[in-house]
Amino acid sequence: MRVKKSPFKRLRKNKKAASPAISMVIITAVTIVLVLVAGSYAYQTLERQQGASEFETVKKSILVFDDAVRDVAWDLGGSRSARFTINYGGLEIMPNNAEKGLPLDVSVAEYPDARYSDYTGYIRYSISTNYITFGNGYESYILGDNRTVVSAGTENLGQALIKQESGQVIITLGYRVQA
Repeated sequence: MRVKKSPFKRLRKNKKAASPAISMVIITAVTIVLVLVAGSYAYQTLERQQGASEFETVKKSILVFDDAVRDVAWDLGGSRSARFTINYGGLEIMPNNAEKGLPLDVSVAEYPDARYSDYTGYIRYSISTNYITFGNGYESYILGDNRTVVSAGTENLGQALIKQESGQVIITLGYRVQA
């Protein structure tokens, strides 16, 4: 009676047969790792792009909101709306009170007794610098300028500032005083 040889013995003797199987396992594992790394990178890139897109959309919405406020100010009983869709940042609407409002101090150098102090409400949107960054200390007005008093009747009373500070990019919309 003849004893059958084990198929594993033949596999051990023929080392060429084991090599393609091991190579296929290695290639498959490397391919899976590369796909996972590429997928993670693509997801992070997509998240950053969506955050940056939200920032640009909110910037436009703040300008639309300012237009709506200005239009309602001149239209008795009028109403307007502005839409904000926020997923990656935060939106704050602050009243014009001493607790949360921005201080507004106006003085005239030629007339020391002429002073005006009050608080103004504002809208503030903030988003992490993981999504958009301009560099530390960045400041830019997208509406108005750094003056707190507007002298010309045709100038916009709104003041929208983009500012980067402490890991966040912030857009603040506030209002100035007309002289």
